[in-house]
Order: sequence, then C-alpha cells, then structure tokens
Amino acid sequence: MSKMKKRKTKLLMILFLLSIQVFVVQNNAGIMSNEAVIQSHYHRLPRVDFNPLDAEIYIDSDDDFLSYVFPGNGSASNPYRIENYTIDTYKLFGILVVNTTKHVIVRNNTVSARYTALKAEFNTPNTISFHNNTIYNSTIGLCVKFTANIIARNNTCYNNDYGMTFNSVLTLEIENNIIYENDKGLNLENNNSFSNIQYNNLWNNNESIIIINSKDVVIGNNTVRNNDLGIILQTMNSNIPTVNCSVIYNIFENNTRYGISLPAFYEHRWTENNKIHHNTFANNNAKGKKQALDDGINNIWDDSEKTGNYWSDWWGIGAYNIPGLAKSKDRYPLEDPLHEVITHIPGIFKGRILIFVFFVPLLLGGYIFVKNREKVLKIKKE
Repeated sequence: MSKMKKRKTKLLMILFLLSIQVFVVQNNAGIMSNEAVIQSHYHRLPRVDFNPLDAEIYIDSDDDFLSYVFPGNGSASNPYRIENYTIDTYKLFGILVVNTTKHVIVRNNTVSARYTALKAEFNTPNTISFHNNTIYNSTIGLCVKFTANIIARNNTCYNNDYGMTFNSVLTLEIENNIIYENDKGLNLENNNSFSNIQYNNLWNNNESIIIINSKDVVIGNNTVRNNDLGIILQTMNSNIPTVNCSVIYNIFENNTRYGISLPAFYEHRWTENNKIHHNTFANNNAKGKKQALDDGINNIWDDSEKTGNYWSDWWGIGAYNIPGLAKSKDRYPLEDPLHEVITHIPGIFKGRILIFVFFVPLLLGGYIFVKNREKVLKIKKE
C-alpha cells in the first residue's frame, strides 16, 4: 500500500507541475498579446519608411546616436545634444529623430531642407526638445508627431509652407518663438491637447495659429500682427472637438481678415466652450464689419469678472456683437487696449464716448425739434 501511495503522490506532483507550466505559458502569451496591442495602438497609423540617405542627420533608433559624436549620454541629466550645425540641403530632411527613447536636445542649429528641416516622430514622451534653432526655406520647418511633453522654445521659423506643425502630441510647450512669412505659421492638429502656446511673435503669415481637433489649449500673451488671418479654432472631427481652449492676453493687430475665427466645418458646429478674453483687437478685418467670427456653440467672450476684450471699432456703449452662427457677444468690452497698439486707430473710435455724450443728445434734440415742428405746421394747416 505504501508503494501505491508513493506512486499516487508522484503522479499528483507531476500533474501539479504540468498545470503550473501551462498557466505560466498562457499568462506569458497574454502579456505578449497585451504588449502587442499597446504597440499596435501606439503605431496605429501607417508610418513612413525613412532612408538614411534622406537626411543629413539621421537617427532612427537609440543605437544611431552612437554613430555621431554628440555631447551627452542620452540620460535625463545629460541628454544628447544635437547642436551648432548649419545645414542647407536638398535632401528631404535636415535633422530626423524617430523611434528613440533617449533624451535629446536639438538646439542652436540653422537648418533648411527640401521637405522638413527638423522632424521628430514616435519618440518616448518627455525626451526631446527644440531650442534656439533657425528654420527656413523648407516645406515644413519643425514637424513633431505621435509623442508627448515636447518643448519648442526660442526658435525662429520663416519662409516655410508650415513654420511649425504638431500632430497627435499631448502637452506641448511652445514659447518665445518668432514665426513669420510662412503660409501656415503654427499648426496644431489632432489631439494636441493640454498644451501652452505663449509669448510667441507671429507676423506676415497667411494663417498665423491654427488649432484643429485639440482641447484644453492655452493661447496666451502672443503677438499676432500683419497676418492675413490671426487665429483659427476649428473642429473637423466630432470625436476630437476643439473645446475648453483659452485665448487670453494676446494682441491681434492689423490682420487682413479676422483676428480670431471659430468657423463651422460645413454645417457642423463642433467648436464649443472656449473662452476668449483680455485680448486686444486693433484694426483687424478692415474691409469687413467685425474683427472676429464665431460659428461655434457656447464660446464665451469675457471672463467671470465682467471683463471682455478691447475692440478698436467698438462704439463705446453696449456689447460688441460678433458675427457668425453663434450670435455671440462680448458683453463687457474694454475701453482701453491692454497692449501697445502701433497702427493708427481712427479718431472716431478713440473719441467714441465723447460721440455719445455730445452728439447723441444733439441728434435726439434735433429729432424732437423736427417732430414738434411737424406738429406745429400740421396745426396751422388745420
């Protein structure tokens, strides 16, 4: 009986070990499957197959950093530094950094390329930044896609089709850049949410700042002068609406069309619940009736403390009506600009309060005089 018990015990042990092995294999397969789903989701869009011959500086993996003699080691405290290059190339890209996990700063470069001067794509979040670069004469100056926590600061972009463009990049910091003489100055498209665009200077662009399908973007303290169109907030996909953005403390001056436009997408009015206040609108859309357009829903043109925006063409009494399907109003326009205005504001608007104080009573008195005169003449005839 003891031998039989031992055999049964061994058999049970073997079955137990086999069950554990099966469980481990299945569990590992499940983990690998989850990782594959995450990876496929991260690379959910078709990717361009880059060629090392397409770029002057070509980084397509962490190992490629070792092919160059960049300062740094790729850590957060000592990032690789791609710096002090002057590149004017007919290749597609000037500096290309994709599929990397190392920390890298791209700074103090002067770059022009046939397609994109500086490009970053599929980088680990919070690992790459761009500082003090001059980017010019390219189809796209700076292009960043499919990553997060990107900094672009103190760069100069001019004479490009797109000065800077960001696609599917969460949490951007775009600060103190000079962007001029581009077709599109600064373009954020497809979920560039929770981002800050501050203290940038944009002039002589066709469209200066374009925000499409992105939410919770703060656009503040920018100077937007002498463009064809100032800022566009638009939604082209109802699943990623442009909502909860704040446009504050900017100056929009002497733009040919609107200082800011919130257009509909065909008949769809998906741009909602954005706040626009404490801005200076001076001499925009001179050939039109108003300086802004709102086709969205529930966009607010003042803050909670009864402060709106300065409008150089406001008559000094009542709300400032904003054209568009929304029939919006700035309920609390400001009497004086919040920024220095360098173009001439017609005197009729500068003295608008005086107009109402002196001329409205005069006109009203004249109207009453004419009516009384008509009554007297009527009585005499009778």
